[in-house]
Amino acid sequence: MWEPGPRRTEEDLRRFKDALEKRPGNFAPYLDVAMTLADLDRHEEALGYYAGAARLNPRLYATYYYMAHSLHALERNDEALQAFDEAISRDPEMPGAYNDKGIVLQDMGRHKEALESYKMAAEIDPDEGEICYNLGTVLADMGRHKRAIQWFNRAIKRDPDAPHYYYQKAESLCKIGQMEKAAGCYHKVMQLEEAEEKEEGGAGPQGPGGPSEADRKRQMKEIKKAKKAVRDDPSSEEGLEKLATLYLEAGMYPEALESSMRLVRMNNHNAVGHRCAIECLRSVGVADVIGLEDGDAGNLDVIMQKVEGALDKAGLLDERDKAYGKRQLRWEDARDIEEEEEEEEEEEGKKGRKKGRGRKRGKEAG
Repeated sequence: MWEPGPRRTEEDLRRFKDALEKRPGNFAPYLDVAMTLADLDRHEEALGYYAGAARLNPRLYATYYYMAHSLHALERNDEALQAFDEAISRDPEMPGAYNDKGIVLQDMGRHKEALESYKMAAEIDPDEGEICYNLGTVLADMGRHKRAIQWFNRAIKRDPDAPHYYYQKAESLCKIGQMEKAAGCYHKVMQLEEAEEKEEGGAGPQGPGGPSEADRKRQMKEIKKAKKAVRDDPSSEEGLEKLATLYLEAGMYPEALESSMRLVRMNNHNAVGHRCAIECLRSVGVADVIGLEDGDAGNLDVIMQKVEGALDKAGLLDERDKAYGKRQLRWEDARDIEEEEEEEEEEEGKKGRKKGRGRKRGKEAG
C-alpha cells in the first residue's frame, strides 16, 4: 500500500552493494539492495537479499512486507501470503500488510478471506481511501453490489478526486439497475480525467526549476493528508514513512529530515528512515561536504555531529545552537502548534462567513 518514493536506479544499486561490502553484518544495506532490485523488476535476485536482511534482523516488519511484494510479482502467491503473515506478526498495528494481503487473496479468488483481511486494515486505518475502495471491489466481486457502493462512497468521501472510485461505483450501480446514477458517476470520471490531462498538458514538461504547478498542488494535498494521519497517530511508523517520503519527493528536505529522524528515534532499525535521512542530506549536497557515509544513517548523533562540524567550520553555526539536544522541538509541541494554527484559520474562516452573511442580510434589508 505504501510506495517507497522514486524508483531506484542501477547507480543506486552499485552504491548500496558497495555499502554492503563494507558492512556485511548490517541488515540495512541488504534491505536497500533488495528494494532496489525490486524497483528494477529483478525480484528473484531481491529475495536473496531480503533473506539476508531477515537473518540479521528477524524482527523487522519492512523486510517481510517488501519480500511479500516481490513474491507476489513472481506469482508465488502462497509464499507471499506467508511473508505478509510474518510482517503482521511483527507489527499487527500496520494496516499495509493486511490490505496488501487482501489484494493477493483477491487475485487468487479467495474473496471471503480477502474481505476479512481488508476489514482488519480498515479497523486500523478507517480514513484510508484505498482500503475502503478495496473493500468495495471485493464485495462487488462477490456480487454484493449495494454493500460495495457504500464502501465506494466512503472512499470518495476520503478522496473525491480519485476517478477509479467513481468508475467502480458506476459499475456496481449498473449491476443493480441504477443507470441514471451510474451515468452521473461515469460523467464524473470523465471530468476528473479531463481535469488531470489539462493540468498535465497545460503545465508543459517539467523543467530544471522542479515539478509543475499541478504536480506541486497534488504533492501538497497528499502531504496535508499524511500530516493529519501522523497527528492522529504519532506512533505509526507507516504514517511517518509516508510523510517523510512525500516531503523528500517534494524537495522539502528539512521537513523530510525531521520526519525521517523521528522514524529512526522511534525504531533504529527502520530502513526507510535511514534512507530518507541520507537522501535528504545528499540532495542538498550536505552528505558530500561533511563526508557522510551510508552507515552513518543508523546513528543520529554521528549525523548531527558531522553537520554541526561542517557548519561550525564555515562560521554558520550560532554558539547557542551547538548543543543538538537544546535545539530540538519536541514533536508534541510541533503538533500542538499546527493544531492551534489550523484552529485559528478555521476561526478566521467562520468570522469571514459571519461578516459575509451580515452584509447580505443588510443588503436585503435595504
